[in-house]
Amino acid sequence: MEQAHALDWATEQFGGAALGDQRRVKRLIRYAAATFIKPSASIPTQCEGKKDFSMAVYRMFSSPKVTFQSVSADPWRQTRESAGQSPATVLMIQETTTLSFDHPMSDGLGPS
Repeated sequence: MEQAHALDWATEQFGGAALGDQRRVKRLIRYAAATFIKPSASIPTQCEGKKDFSMAVYRMFSSPKVTFQSVSADPWRQTRESAGQSPATVLMIQETTTLSFDHPMSDGLGPS
């Protein structure tokens, strides 16, 4: 069930991506579904060790047609439309915390 839900979500979010080739869009959808299931895993782990799929994902991301804008434009448009249709106030919250480990008291901490 989780795989089917992930594919439905990925298709909804990224099915309209303008990547210059429908095969890239299908690959993006498949990879987004894999990321949905294992968000903190590496690309090879998300691709379940399928070397061909991992290499295809890396190739897709190296294409000049696959940019942050081209991948994120449709989900952002959907978010704006959904927010505009809401009868209530919509908060668009962004987390901007940064961490700095350059404090003098942190010398010698962690692996050396």
